[in-house]
Amino acid sequence: MISPLIGGAVYQWMGWRAILWTTAIFGRRMIFTLALASKTNSFTFKGVVLLVLITLFLPETSMKLKAQQARPPSIPSNSDATSPLPAPVTDAAATQSQPVHTRLIGNTRKAVKFGYTYGLYPLTTISRLLFPPVGLSSLYASLCFGSMYAISVATPFSFSEPPYKLGSMDISFLYLPACVGYCLGSIGGGYLSDREVRLAKERSEDGQTYSSEVRLRSARWGVPLVPAGLLIFGWGLHRHTHMALPIMGGFVFGVGLMLTNGTIMAYFTDSIPGQTASVVAAYNALRNLLAGTVAALTTAALDSGLRENWYFTLLALACLASSIFLEVILRYGAVWRQRRLQKLNQEAAPIPMTTLATQQPTTTASNP
Repeated sequence: MISPLIGGAVYQWMGWRAILWTTAIFGRRMIFTLALASKTNSFTFKGVVLLVLITLFLPETSMKLKAQQARPPSIPSNSDATSPLPAPVTDAAATQSQPVHTRLIGNTRKAVKFGYTYGLYPLTTISRLLFPPVGLSSLYASLCFGSMYAISVATPFSFSEPPYKLGSMDISFLYLPACVGYCLGSIGGGYLSDREVRLAKERSEDGQTYSSEVRLRSARWGVPLVPAGLLIFGWGLHRHTHMALPIMGGFVFGVGLMLTNGTIMAYFTDSIPGQTASVVAAYNALRNLLAGTVAALTTAALDSGLRENWYFTLLALACLASSIFLEVILRYGAVWRQRRLQKLNQEAAPIPMTTLATQQPTTTASNP
């Protein structure tokens, strides 16, 4: 809520280039503050370092570390303890003793492994979108998220022209109602999602089990608000009504957006247990791609003369049509998750010994 005000003030007083300089100065100031905290307050600096390490090296993503921790430590025997230690062999000496082509092959393998580990392997998280409950819900949430960028781009474009002719500082205040809608939608979405889970547990036999798809029932409260807010915003700008009407549309859209997105984010936690980070990463990749596309299309559409009413009507229809994905997940999500779990259990199950015996080739001895 503070960022639009700061950005509008900097743009109006010093120009748009000053926003980039301000961001760079702010980032450098944060680095200096962390470095100063390491000298004055070690606990603060250690807390920051610990947060970074937790973010980068979670147990879910560091499978190699988990395997090393599960391996029992080797205990040296008495003979090993009394025998003299051999002279240490350094990596440089071992490398120099190898032929040139062997070193070249080893370095090539290391480079390929490094490129795969840090370049290609992270992209495999996108495959989570092929799982229908994740892919369909991510597509709907991404379209709604992209529409938010359409409102953000159209706000300074439309309100700086007649009949409004607002300055940069005045336009920055127009973002506040939408921000309030985001806050209210986040709070309300979390409450409604937990409420659906609580009711599902009460209806179960043991009072604990529930289907993960029950969370998506609370998203129905926000589904109609998203297209309604887009229509109010777009047609209000087209009719040149009082600025309160399109601002109200942004508020309604903000409430609906967070009611749906917050619920879907909570559903990700239950849809693929143990892989929430990968699912959220795949969702972020999709929604950021669609957000950039919608933002670019908004600028091109408004510059080419396409009116705000029809453009935001198209976005409203797209969001409304894609909301059927939530109903599909509510109906078939449990079946898809059960099939995925059965497939994983079959892949992890050990091969029976009888099957191995039948697969071994039989040899018959021939008399000379």
